[in-house]
Amino acid sequence: MKVTVRISAAPAFDGGAAGVGAFAERIRRADEYGFHRISVGDTQLNNLECFTALGVAAQHSSRAMLGPGVTNPVTRDVGVMANTLASLDAVSGGRMFCLLARGDGAVHNAGLRPATVDQIGAYFQALKDLLNTGYATFGDRAVRLPWAGKHERKVPLYLVAEGPRMLRLAGRIADGVFVGAGLTQEVVDDALAKIASGAESAGRTIADLDIWWDTRSGVALTRDDAMHRARESLASVGNHVFRAGFEGKHAPPELHDRLREYARRFDYSEKGTSVQNGPLMDELGLTDYFERRFGVIGTPEQIVRRLRELEKLGVTQVSMASHDRGLKGVPDSVTLLGEAVLPHVR
Repeated sequence: MKVTVRISAAPAFDGGAAGVGAFAERIRRADEYGFHRISVGDTQLNNLECFTALGVAAQHSSRAMLGPGVTNPVTRDVGVMANTLASLDAVSGGRMFCLLARGDGAVHNAGLRPATVDQIGAYFQALKDLLNTGYATFGDRAVRLPWAGKHERKVPLYLVAEGPRMLRLAGRIADGVFVGAGLTQEVVDDALAKIASGAESAGRTIADLDIWWDTRSGVALTRDDAMHRARESLASVGNHVFRAGFEGKHAPPELHDRLREYARRFDYSEKGTSVQNGPLMDELGLTDYFERRFGVIGTPEQIVRRLRELEKLGVTQVSMASHDRGLKGVPDSVTLLGEAVLPHVR
C-alpha cells in the first residue's frame, strides 16, 4: 500500500516570531520514513501559505512527491497557479503534483463560493494546457506561460472527487483522482464505476488514472487520543460531502434530515478546530456514521488492521493526516505512522 501523509504547515513561535523549523523537521522525517507523497493544505486559517510551505518542503526532502492537498480554482488564478506549480517542480527536481477541488474552507473564509463542476473542469483544462504547452484559453482570456511548455517534466494533476459528477469528470480529464466519497464497499465500488464511466467517455480506461483514497485519520497510543486527533477532520468531511445533497452519495435515508441540519449549522469560521462543529456532530448523532464511512482511526495496530481491510475493498493508495495536537509527551502522528504503521503495510 502507498501512503500520502498530510502535514499541516503550522508556524512555530519563538519569542513572538513565527518560524518554520518544526514544520521542516516533520517534512524531513516523513521523507526519511518513506511516505510516497507529502501534501500540505491550502488554507488561510492557522497555517503558513501553502505554496511557500511546499518550497520549504522541497528543500527539506529528496524522495517524496510534494503537492497541495487540497487547493482550489477560486482563490488561485490559473496562470499564477501554473507558474507556481512549474516553478516548484523545478525547485524540487520533478517531485510536484497538484490536488484540485471545488473549494471548501479556504473559499468560504475568503467570502467566496465554491466552483461549480463546470467551472473546475474549465480551470483544470486551462491549467493542464498551460503546463503542457505554455498557452491556454480560459473563458475570454488568453493566458501565456511559455517557459512551462519547454519544461520536459509535467506536473500530474488530480481532481478530488466525492459526488457522481466530479467522479465522472475526473475519469474524463484528470491524470488521477483522490476519492473522498468514503471507504465502504458500496461507496468504493460505485466510485470506481463512475470514474471508469468518465474515462470511457474520453476514449480511455480506468487503468489510465492514478487513483487514491482520502481518509479522515487519527493515530495515537490510545483510541481516545486518536479520535481527538481525527475529530476536526471528521467534522469537516461530513459537511463537505453532503452539503449539496444526497443524490448518488449513498447517504442512509434515515440520516438525511440530520445531515441537512448539520450542513445548515456548520461553522466555517471554526473549521479545523472542532470547537463548534465537533460538538454539533455529536449532538446530531453523526459521529459514528462519519467514522464508519470515512475514518481510519485508532492505535497503530488498529490502523494497520483497518488498512488491511481497505486493501480487500480495492483501496491500495491512501492519504492520511498527521496531527500534532495530541497528548503532551506522546509521539506525533508522523512518528507513529512512519515507525509503527508504514513498515507493516508496504
